[in-house]
Amino acid sequence: MSWGNDQNLRIEDLPDFATRARGVLRHSGVTTLADAAANRGAWRDHPLATKTVIAHVEDVLAEYGAPA
Repeated sequence: MSWGNDQNLRIEDLPDFATRARGVLRHSGVTTLADAAANRGAWRDHPLATKTVIAHVEDVLAEYGAPA
């Protein structure tokens, strides 16, 4: 698979995963880390919850000791 013009993206232009993850959480009705941990289905099933967003949120939850 070729990544064409994507290889020319500047680091500054890459999406901010934290911003994207917060947006998915907000649009899913999540307001706290406890909400995110308890209602994983609500945000994981969001149409904008890419694998990267899910991994980022799960990483933050794990970092703060949220139950799996």
